[in-house]
Amino acid sequence: MFPTPSPRQIAHPSRRRGAAVGLAAVLVSFAVTLLSSAPAQAALINTSACNEAALSQPFLRWGDASDYELVPGGDFEGSLDGWSLSGGAQRVAGSEPFGATGSLGLWARSRSRSAPPP
Repeated sequence: MFPTPSPRQIAHPSRRRGAAVGLAAVLVSFAVTLLSSAPAQAALINTSACNEAALSQPFLRWGDASDYELVPGGDFEGSLDGWSLSGGAQRVAGSEPFGATGSLGLWARSRSRSAPPP
């Protein structure tokens, strides 16, 4: 009544199992990627009339004409109270080569740590 399938028409069980395992692995990796990605966030500059912070354009030489407000302590010129420096990390004279911010910088060698106040 039913035609007998040829050996080529019969799916080999190990091939089906391999395809199922491969598909499951792809779906799991997609789900992990989707669930573990968090949206990027950045704080906006407070431009209200009460904000007296100075704005600057430190990246203008690279074509970025946006105004930026330096975060408190972001230039390392003031006190480092609350900062955690370990493994040789330290404040040093000199800044990054372009002089975009201040005259002091943070030097950190391999495996040293620096953490801003919470």
